[in-house]
Amino acid sequence: MSGRKYRFLVPGKGFPEFVFVHYDQERNVTTFDGFSIDVFHAAIARLPYDVSVEFITFVNGSYNDMVMQVYLQGYDGAVGDITITPNRSQYVDFSMPYTDLGVAVVAKLDVQDPWFFLRPLRHELWIISACLFVLTGFVVWLIEHRTNSQFQGSPAQQMGTILWFAASTLVYAHREKLEHNLSKFVVGVWLFVVLILTSSYTANLSSLLTVQQIQLSKHDYVGYWSGNTHVQGVTKSNLNFADNRLKPYQSPFDYYDALSQGSKNGGVSAIVDEIPYIKLFLAKYTHIKYSIIESLMITNGFGFAFPKGSPLVHEISAAIVQLREEGKLSELEKKWFTSGSSEPMLSPDSAAGTPHATNTLSIDSFYGLFLVAGTQSQLPPNSNHRNPKTQYRKQTIQVLQKCRNTNQIASVHGNIVKNSQEQDHFIVFELLRVCSKCDAIEYALKIFEQIQEPTIYLYTALIDGLVLSGSYDHGINMYLQMIESFVYPDNFVINSVLKACGLELDLKMGKQIHAQGLKLGLCSNRQVMLKLIELYGKCGEFDDMKRVFDEMPERDVVAMTVMMSSYFEHELVERACGIFDLVKVKDTVCWTAMIDGLVRNGEMSKALEYFRQMQREGVRANELTVVCVLSGCAQLGALELGKWVHSYMEKYDIEVNHFVGSALINMYSRCGSIEEAGEVFERMEEREVSTYNSMIVGFALNGKSTQALEMFQRMINDGKRPTNITFVGVLNACSHGGEQVANILLNHDCSDTGSYVLVSNFYSSSGRWKEALLVRAKLKESGIQKEPGCSSIEVGNEIHEFLLGDIRHPQKKAIYRKLEEMDQKLRLEGYYPQVDVVSQDLKDQEKEKALAIHSERLAICYGLISTEPRSTLRIVKNLRVL
Repeated sequence: MSGRKYRFLVPGKGFPEFVFVHYDQERNVTTFDGFSIDVFHAAIARLPYDVSVEFITFVNGSYNDMVMQVYLQGYDGAVGDITITPNRSQYVDFSMPYTDLGVAVVAKLDVQDPWFFLRPLRHELWIISACLFVLTGFVVWLIEHRTNSQFQGSPAQQMGTILWFAASTLVYAHREKLEHNLSKFVVGVWLFVVLILTSSYTANLSSLLTVQQIQLSKHDYVGYWSGNTHVQGVTKSNLNFADNRLKPYQSPFDYYDALSQGSKNGGVSAIVDEIPYIKLFLAKYTHIKYSIIESLMITNGFGFAFPKGSPLVHEISAAIVQLREEGKLSELEKKWFTSGSSEPMLSPDSAAGTPHATNTLSIDSFYGLFLVAGTQSQLPPNSNHRNPKTQYRKQTIQVLQKCRNTNQIASVHGNIVKNSQEQDHFIVFELLRVCSKCDAIEYALKIFEQIQEPTIYLYTALIDGLVLSGSYDHGINMYLQMIESFVYPDNFVINSVLKACGLELDLKMGKQIHAQGLKLGLCSNRQVMLKLIELYGKCGEFDDMKRVFDEMPERDVVAMTVMMSSYFEHELVERACGIFDLVKVKDTVCWTAMIDGLVRNGEMSKALEYFRQMQREGVRANELTVVCVLSGCAQLGALELGKWVHSYMEKYDIEVNHFVGSALINMYSRCGSIEEAGEVFERMEEREVSTYNSMIVGFALNGKSTQALEMFQRMINDGKRPTNITFVGVLNACSHGGEQVANILLNHDCSDTGSYVLVSNFYSSSGRWKEALLVRAKLKESGIQKEPGCSSIEVGNEIHEFLLGDIRHPQKKAIYRKLEEMDQKLRLEGYYPQVDVVSQDLKDQEKEKALAIHSERLAICYGLISTEPRSTLRIVKNLRVL
């Protein structure tokens, strides 16, 4: 079927939105465009074979004539806004309709009365009704006020009761209890009157707003498009209008002027045309009140005409159905038509068979009513009539925000129960939030169990508190309980539970929550996507992490920082550096995460280099940044850089809190400047356990056992509770008699390799090799990797690191020559290696050989050959300071 060109007729006049024929005289080319043409092209494109189409303009004649040309002269079809009618279907076959069905009548409306809501009742009826309800209230008051306390009080209060009682019966049952049968009878009669009045008002208002109320009389004129003779016949036969009341118009663009003039001024009162044309007209003039007042299902919409038996009929019809299912028809409608409605204008599913009530109420209809309501709302409130429940809630929340411990929370909670407000969700939400802040999560669980119907906000507050307190499993279980209670999550609770899954490394549950979030449409939220990236990163699912990252609409520095930190957690330093390089604008958080990740992965030199680059790019460091840099300086022994960081902190007013102060003390003590570490400690206003630990360990590393023990005693006197790190420092300071402390340390659930090494060395120095082997075996069973001993020296602002027997250094030959020379000179001076310090069960010769190539000795030899005579050599070891 693709071997020849198909010839289709196209109407040369009509609505250009449907068919637009343009002839270019200069190029002698005719182009065809419009909604109908685009629909036809789209349908042809979905046929299973290629079809070559030629459009031929049909100018002289009506649409019926064009259909007959298809029937008589052998054209392959007609394309355009062709109405499907039974008469035309006798000569040609039509495709499925691609527009609305039927013919409609449109008229202009005029409802701009600000007091429109008063129209259902006449003015005299409004006045009589008002007088009657005042009279009813007065009569009831007259009967009741002598014995009924609710109708007593000051004259103003009694007048208000009269008006309120009568008026309230218009909308709901009165609350004042009636005691006399006569007053009940009066109210019963009045309620019957109210029922009749309200029913009549509602019915009359509905009738005023119903479009069918607009009736065309025999004196009105009706317009139609002269190019559509079918519509003219419909107007005569179905609407019963005489020929002298029908006005043909050459173009649909004349409809607006004709309706604006009206029948009395030479125009028309209504227009009759195909529903697609009518809707197009309404969309063009949305600022004018028009309405479809009647529609007739006597046509089948617009379709494409084909000769009888053409195989294209069924295939084009199937293609039109496919276009509608794919939403392509809606896209083409948006392209060609402007509609104030969100619904498709020309869709056959828009129920064109029913009259369209476009005469909807607007603000103009009730402007007067709004004016009255707005005026009375500006009257000053009486402070004596505030809602006591609201006042209590406000005061309780203010008191809760001042609570600092569980006892204070329990006291306020008791008052809440006493006042029967334990089910007030606003109060309970604040109660749960304060429990979380005060580390009273167990008390929060007890409160939550008493809630009858907890909302999503209460679940969110509790789950968030559980996660913050470290009860990750409990938080996940509470989320599952929430789902079982048919309380659907929002993005806030999803964030909290995803955080719990990440910290608990519960990948299975995390994926289930991810799936639930997708079903509920929550995973497009930026915070949820960040938590998903963090979850998959912590669990090592880097493909899923990358997929979520790629789905983010905006891949900002925060998301990249989360990915970078995930790679660092799994020691994938190169990948993390690659992500860092992709960040165009790096903020302080991004730089800090990079430096911290390098320090945690042992890349100290590289971390310090990134810090220098951060300063060159003008990014200011914060507290966490300097802590990371100080940690790197401590491990490398870069004292000068550490001092510069200390000066940087003073220059930019970075507070030396216990977090930063501990890092400073650790840096100075590990670099051998224990006096400066002590100065930092004494200048600190607040000292926490970590601060004391840093000083105790620092004294121990520098061989000042007496000061370490004194600091330990000072810590106890200050009411600080020792930790495993405290015992490590104390044990190192008094290793000569620390077996009891050693046992306490190893039973303290310590995961630090230093604890095991110190205890092992303690036994080795005492010659108790069996116990030392047992400690090392316990270390091996624990799966903890011991960090290898490393010594470093700073020469010319560069850090040089050495391991035991290291032969990697470029100057290794010179270093070992210097080492041999130093050993010979030391022996001439009477020095021999102290083999008893070697904590291994070896022969003396093997111990002496191990001591000879120790990392500290290599670092010293390099310092001797690389610095001026009498220069100070500062050697730093990652495990202890010489």
